[in-house]
Parts: sequence; structure tokens; C-alpha cells
Amino acid sequence: MSTSKTLELNPADFVVDESMPKYPSSYFSSKSTLSDEEVAAGKPLRLAARKKVEDSLKSLLNEEKIIKSNVKRDWEEYDDTKRKEFLKRVQHFNSQEFKSLITFLKTELVWWDNNVEVSTRQVNARDIKYDETFPKLMEASRNYTPEDPDTSLEKEEEARREKLRNATIYDDITDSLSTLAQILFLIIYVIVGLRCASFAVNENLHKGVLYRILIFIYTFLFVPVFGPYYLWKNIESYIWNTPLPPYEGFFPLYPYDKSDPLTLNRRLYGYINSPELEARIQKQKNDEIAARDAAVVSKGLRQQIIEEHSV
Repeated sequence: MSTSKTLELNPADFVVDESMPKYPSSYFSSKSTLSDEEVAAGKPLRLAARKKVEDSLKSLLNEEKIIKSNVKRDWEEYDDTKRKEFLKRVQHFNSQEFKSLITFLKTELVWWDNNVEVSTRQVNARDIKYDETFPKLMEASRNYTPEDPDTSLEKEEEARREKLRNATIYDDITDSLSTLAQILFLIIYVIVGLRCASFAVNENLHKGVLYRILIFIYTFLFVPVFGPYYLWKNIESYIWNTPLPPYEGFFPLYPYDKSDPLTLNRRLYGYINSPELEARIQKQKNDEIAARDAAVVSKGLRQQIIEEHSV
């Protein structure tokens, strides 16, 4: 439960879990061998035992919902003293003792729902076990004493101070190395991401400027997907001397002449407009147009074949 000088609500503390556990079924479970008479005799007892469990569960969950709802609704009207009092009541419902009680009731209800054909002896045996367990869990839940919010906060602060007082040189070195590793990972991740995004833009110089901007952002965001491809290209080039993907600039958006002075702006966002590069860009455009034409032709032929077969 979160507290501060001004007590605040933690939304997670006000969730009421009404979900039911799954019944553990076995593939090799044997079929019931009870006679019709035994099932008929056990039916009213089973229904009564099930109702007893269901009523207890509903009563506890309704009480939890009402109290949490009232606290949440009237929170702004309470002063700090009243807030502490009601937070303790909410803590009771979030305690392990209360959760164990609710889990027990849910498990019992699920068992009754999945065991319809039971004999009188089976009902009595299950019901006796329930009558022995339920009061103990109920008493443990009622006897739970929530911590005062201020006391809980003081304990957390004291535990933090105690940890600092007991910290050794090894702990300090470990924490420092851990922080350093996180920073280095972030730096390397950003560098690799920018490098991969740059390669992606350089491979698509035949596209428009807006497309290149989008592909830069897309590749950078999804570097875990595209990174292995460009990493393999670099490894392949290093080992087998294969050509790397074309690289004309960090973020090539506009061309400039080779004789123009090299400024920071051109170094980052420009690329040299050479005859070789123009030829490559034109070839990429022609290949793309040819691929589109082939797709259109293939689609037309496919449609023609469909029409011929349908006649």
C-alpha cells in the first residue's frame, strides 16, 4: 500500500479478483462407477454442500467489493486519520490470509461443479474436510492485523538505510558495473540502430525523400529485426570480401556536387551526385518498374486462366 505525507490510492489494491481457478482434469480419468441410486441419494447433499461454499464465497467477495468501492468513492472526503483507518481495511482484503481463504472457497466450488455424480459418503467426506478447514482460514483472516501505513513506510525507509549502511565495497562495485553495463548497452544499441537505419536509407535512394525518412525511422525502431541482416552483411564482407550495402551518407536526403565544399549539413544529410550513383538509382527504378509490370502480367494471366476454366 503506497503512502506518503498525503496518503494516496493505489488502483491495484482496489481490484476484486472474481476469476475462478481451472479444474485439474486428467486425460486418463476413469468414468464414474456409481449406480443411479447412489447418485440420486448423493445429489441433494451435494447441492446443499455446494450452496454452503457458494454462499460463503459470495458473502466475502461482496463485502470486499462494497468496502473497496466505498473507500474509493469517498476518498477525497476523508482526512488523513480516516484514510489510514480505511486503508487498513483494504489491506485486510489484500492480505495473504484473506487470499488463502478466497482461494480455498473457489477451489471447493470448482470441485463441486466438476464432480456432479458423487455418493453420500463422498459428499460427507468432502463436507467434513471443508468444515474443518474453513473456520481455521476464516479465523486466520479475521486475526490479521494490518500495518499502520506510516509504520509500513518507516520500515521501508529504515530497510533502505540499513541496506546502505551494510553495503560492502563489492556491493558498490557490482552496482556501479551494473549501471555502467546498462549505459553501454543503451549507447551500443543506439549506434547500431542508427547504422542499420542509415544502410536502409542508402539502399533506397531511388525512393522519394518522405519514403527515406519513414524507412529510417522504421528501421531504427525495429533494429532487433533488421540488425541481424546488416550485421551478417558486415561479417560476410569481412570474411569473404563481399561488397557491403551501398553507403553514400549517414542520412542521404539531397544530392550535391563533388566540387561543393563539405559542410556538416551535407556530411549528415547529403550525398555526392556522381554518374555511377545516378546509373545505380536509374537501374533500381527500372528493376522496380519491371517487377511491377511482371506482377500485373502474372495477375492478368491468372485471371485469364480462371476465366477459361470457368467457361
